[in-house]
Amino acid sequence: MKQISKKITLFLLCLSLFTSILSVPAFAVVKAGESCSKLNLTSTFNGFKYTCVKSGKKLVWSKGVKVSTPAPNPSPTPTLTPKNFSDLWENRSGIALAAWTKSTEAMINSKVTLPPVEIYRGASTPLYYSSTETLKGALTKVARMYPDAILPTKIVIFYYTRPEMPWGEAKAKEVMGADYQKAFDAHGGPMIKCNLQDDCDDGDAFVGENDISYIAIGVPLNPTDQVKAHSASMQGEMVEFYHSLQEMYYKKNNSYQKNVDGIAAPNKPPHWLSVGGENLTSQLITNDNNFVEFKNNAGGISGWAASLGYDFSDASLDQYLSISNLGNYWSNNRAAKGKIDVIMGQYLMIILVALKGPNVMLEFHKQMSAGTGFEEAFKNIFGTTWSSAQPELKRVLQYEYKNGY
Repeated sequence: MKQISKKITLFLLCLSLFTSILSVPAFAVVKAGESCSKLNLTSTFNGFKYTCVKSGKKLVWSKGVKVSTPAPNPSPTPTLTPKNFSDLWENRSGIALAAWTKSTEAMINSKVTLPPVEIYRGASTPLYYSSTETLKGALTKVARMYPDAILPTKIVIFYYTRPEMPWGEAKAKEVMGADYQKAFDAHGGPMIKCNLQDDCDDGDAFVGENDISYIAIGVPLNPTDQVKAHSASMQGEMVEFYHSLQEMYYKKNNSYQKNVDGIAAPNKPPHWLSVGGENLTSQLITNDNNFVEFKNNAGGISGWAASLGYDFSDASLDQYLSISNLGNYWSNNRAAKGKIDVIMGQYLMIILVALKGPNVMLEFHKQMSAGTGFEEAFKNIFGTTWSSAQPELKRVLQYEYKNGY
């Protein structure tokens, strides 16, 4: 932590001001075997490079290959920090650094203490991280990135594999008591589940009575190198703990509402904001001592966007960014729309964090759980309307898609 602090200090001396990235319950990533659109197209995602290859009659992503990362640059190129939407375009080259710096500074300066952690693990369930203390360290960073958040009184984690799902369900019912059914009702299904047909790579979170955070982690038995690295860096646990911090506001305000047919409740932010926030949280923490690696990993999604046929043209962005999507398209987490929301969420949230710091990722949940609508919350936070900010967001998104961060 002292080394990080020295780096931050050096950055601030070099710059006039330095202040500068992806899984809804199942972790949203580019995966080997998923369909792609153009032969030999490549996409670098979360430190792994994928190539679009032919498999039978289909085009699919190849097995990911680990990409070597350049040594961290101790003195990033000086940039100006964007302060609002009026100077966002002018200072676009400083967006990634502003988001990273504000987030790492929050972790360094916070003195928040992690609540107790209680773990239940299936007898044959493997864990790919090194120790419980390592896990607690990662979760502590999440808590410290959001020092103003309401923390749960305790964190309870259930680890299971697909063969051990019956054990996981029985254990969750035993430990959670009445909270088990409440979680089922709120999420429209069980916490203990697997999203893969022959394996497991899943996660979920719920805040129950007495403000206890319950986290379910479905562990793969046959992970790819990329998924194993993802599990070893505890990204799933960090993401679900982040979701717990979101849910604390709905618990406090007694404002839980059900998702219906993949459409989020009306008092929830757009899906792109939620999924962008969770992925950005894990990316920032995983690379909290290496801005170059954060920037490279965060900037490797343009190929994935292209494979989905998303070109970031004026027409496509005008359509996606339209406030008319509030409550319908933006709230749909199903199928291809979910993937587009992962991509758009990453691009958009890094901008919002660059302007207001990491707390902005929870501020929308805080306000909306108390009855404030998205448009009003946006204006409260940024001092302008979404419609007024949209043209500047479009310009910057197009630039980042073509040029990276």
